[in-house]
Amino acid sequence: MHLAALFLLALASASASSVCDFGSFLFGLDTVAGLPSGLNYTANGVNIQREVTDELQKAFLSGGAGKARERFFSVCSAKERMFQQMKPSNIRNCIDATTFLLHGLSASTAYTLKKFFERISYQCGPAFTTYMTNMEKFMFASTNLTASFKACSKAYLKGIQTTDETVYCKAMQDYSLCQANVFLTASNNVELAYSTCEATRIGEVVTLPLCSTSVYFCSVELIQQQN
Repeated sequence: MHLAALFLLALASASASSVCDFGSFLFGLDTVAGLPSGLNYTANGVNIQREVTDELQKAFLSGGAGKARERFFSVCSAKERMFQQMKPSNIRNCIDATTFLLHGLSASTAYTLKKFFERISYQCGPAFTTYMTNMEKFMFASTNLTASFKACSKAYLKGIQTTDETVYCKAMQDYSLCQANVFLTASNNVELAYSTCEATRIGEVVTLPLCSTSVYFCSVELIQQQN
């Protein structure tokens, strides 16, 4: 529902993506994060966020938090190299759902890619130290508490089946807080819970732009109220 509306909005604002060396973007995307090069990360059904998550889980299961920390660092380093190779204007205009749609990507793939880059920029930026310091707790929860995360997702998907902005924005906020609560319960670390909440929110506002106001921002106070 929301993707369809945003698709029309993207076409209407096509001129905003006029300056983009898409070939340069695709080249960078193919090498970002050191992910398996055999996959086409702009193909329908390929979820780059899921691939990164799987890579981190493999590292954690094979070598513990230390190995996962190394893998996370390599993801952030690869993302930084990709951005350094692209001009700032190219980054701004290429890493955009409008551009992805105009270059033939499906709506689902376009917004998944945009969400990924929004989240990874936060996780590898302001939240980098938090994730590196709390990798053991982060990966333990990510790997072992899948049922709790599924419950968060189920409630969220039900909550956004409406055209009422207040209702679906509240559902998005509740989803972010639900994710945070899982990590807070598992780690007893408010900083990790907050970073998880913000990473979730930052990604979701890509498809729910009307929910980007400060009313729906994460806060330590709100997170602590959930527990």
